[in-house]
Amino acid sequence: MMRAEIIESIRQSAFLGLIIILLTATGLVFAAIGTLGFNQLHGRLLDFSAKYKAEHIFHLYDPFNSENILRSFRNESDAEERLMRFHERLENNPYFRYLDLNSQSIYIQNYSGPKKFIKGYEDGRADLNKPVDISGNLYSSVKGMQFSELVFTTFEPSLQSGRYFLSSEYNYREDQPIPLILGSEYQEIYSLGDQLNIYFLGLHSRARVVGFFNKDSYVFLNGDICYLNRQMVMPSLEFVYPALGTPIPDYLFAFYHVKTSGYVMSKDLNADEVQVLINQFCKECRLTGWQIEGTHVNNLDILNLESQAFFISFLIISVVVFLFTFISIMLSLSLKIKKNLHTYAIHLISGATPGDIKKAIAAETAFYLIIANILAASFAYLKFAYIGFNPTPLAISIIIGVLSLIYPFHQINQLNISMYLRGKS
Repeated sequence: MMRAEIIESIRQSAFLGLIIILLTATGLVFAAIGTLGFNQLHGRLLDFSAKYKAEHIFHLYDPFNSENILRSFRNESDAEERLMRFHERLENNPYFRYLDLNSQSIYIQNYSGPKKFIKGYEDGRADLNKPVDISGNLYSSVKGMQFSELVFTTFEPSLQSGRYFLSSEYNYREDQPIPLILGSEYQEIYSLGDQLNIYFLGLHSRARVVGFFNKDSYVFLNGDICYLNRQMVMPSLEFVYPALGTPIPDYLFAFYHVKTSGYVMSKDLNADEVQVLINQFCKECRLTGWQIEGTHVNNLDILNLESQAFFISFLIISVVVFLFTFISIMLSLSLKIKKNLHTYAIHLISGATPGDIKKAIAAETAFYLIIANILAASFAYLKFAYIGFNPTPLAISIIIGVLSLIYPFHQINQLNISMYLRGKS
């Protein structure tokens, strides 16, 4: 009898129930984003700051601030050799660590994957990076990064499967494919061992997938935490300078131009001391103009504050939505009790107890909240591909359900059914 009563009550209040479900689901989504985002990002910022608090991190910039200046330097006969000597001096010095860490697009032949891997996707500019014709084949530009061996030992991005680059694989060999480690989301379209044709900084090569990063693995780039989920990472390749009389490949200049714009890390040297050393190395290699810019991890405090404000705003919105949800559930149940007093009286005369009526009201409330949780979880999966147990929405649902039942249960306890029946007779 009570089951039929619950179903009929839900049917009669379908519109109001739909509003309650949508309000609750909306609040749960905002609360989940706020709590998960705040905890995860704040935790990673604290973890990163704790590891590198004592480090001074400097980004090295080249002096070629226009195409004309860069072209003029490139036309000098020994430009490649000087850049290679400068890079060797940066990597092999007793004063600081130099990280070959750069973000440069990698072009993939006949790419047919989703747009989220295309360069510019997050900025809404993926459609501008259309496939280009290179030597008669279509290549698409995906987000790419280049790591030296020291990048892995410094930031320790973890792998979900596969392996890291071998030491020998940092030395370019024309007869060997370039190894690639892909972000976790690339597992949708590639597998370990897959081979690709790539074009990078003028170099045509085969490449092979050797590993996948764990979800949310990251490195430090341009003063910020850079997640690798959608990145295609290749080793920062080393080349042998061509023998005398051998043509110099065009890509050699491009590679070492990029490789000399990495990061300097030191616990002991300040910016002025590092710049003095950079100037000295430049002078030894007959170069001028390379400058450093500080990206100390204290800058992450700003990002931390911004992320807190962002996710707290989500939590505030969820609180407002939950307040409306709580009021809606409580008022709807209260009005339903007043409207159904005669029906409840008949149930009591037929042998039901006030506890049975409370269970029916609680079951109807639970139905709305369960449907809302299912909707919120479905949205999280479809929009963010999130699969996992987050206790926050469930706890919030239980709290809302319990609080919204307090006054309706009080109404039931205060009912005087015999007086009501006498008044109706």
